[in-house]
Parts: sequence; C-alpha cells; structure tokens
Amino acid sequence: DKLCVVAFVFHQITGVVMTPSTEAREHLPLLLDRHIPIVLVDRSIPGVQLDLVRGDTQRGTRQVTDHFIEQGFRNIAFMGGAPQL
Repeated sequence: DKLCVVAFVFHQITGVVMTPSTEAREHLPLLLDRHIPIVLVDRSIPGVQLDLVRGDTQRGTRQVTDHFIEQGFRNIAFMGGAPQL
C-alpha cells in the first residue's frame, strides 16, 4: 500500500478511489496532508471521516455467478481477502 501511495504522490494524482486494506490508515497522511481527495469503496476506516460508497455486493455476486452459469461455466471459484475486511 505504501509504495502505491508514494507513487500516487510522485505522479501528482488529483484524487484517489480506494478499497482500504487494514494498513491503509497509516498511509493516509501522505495524501491528506497534500489535500488529495479520497473516496473509500465498500469499507470505512474506523476513526477517519472520508466519503464512502457502498455497493450491494451480495446481489452483484449473485448476478455475476448466474451469468457465468448461463454461459456454461461450472467450476466457479471465489477469491477474497482476509475475513476481517
């Protein structure tokens, strides 16, 4: 995460949309100190007030799985992150 944030700052990005990891909080000052806007997707960071967008992941997952099945796929896997996320 930190390498990405440093690269963002180096390349003078003007905004960040991110799904935060458990380590995201420690890297936020690099962005916030430069007044770079941040929007979080699907997860908040406890104690940090940022804009947040949440989707209907259960419905979306069901729709994409149904689509795969309709296309004839049968060996479908889910790969996710740490359960605490």
